[in-house]
Amino acid sequence: MEKLGSVNNFKIPYKDKYGHFAFYFVFTLLWATYLKTKFRINPKKARVNALLAAVIYGTFIEVLQGLFTNGKRQSDFLDVVFNTLGGLVAVLVLWLLHRDKKIK
Repeated sequence: MEKLGSVNNFKIPYKDKYGHFAFYFVFTLLWATYLKTKFRINPKKARVNALLAAVIYGTFIEVLQGLFTNGKRQSDFLDVVFNTLGGLVAVLVLWLLHRDKKIK
């Protein structure tokens, strides 16, 4: 019998996809910031490189899951979509922040 306040009582559709989105959003933000500050790459190039790294890494992990795992873990195309969306939104946020700095 489940407890009333149990986390398992909450049925959120596609909840793992939100995790993929959030992880790749943060991953892309941090990677682009690192490239820009550590290697003094211009912001546009840093954003593009960070997005490419996120998309390639996320796709690679999903392909590996499809090839080498059985059971609970399996490859899912929607994971790649949400990984990419997280990265794209991060790039958009960084672009908006950089654009605002140029205006002021």
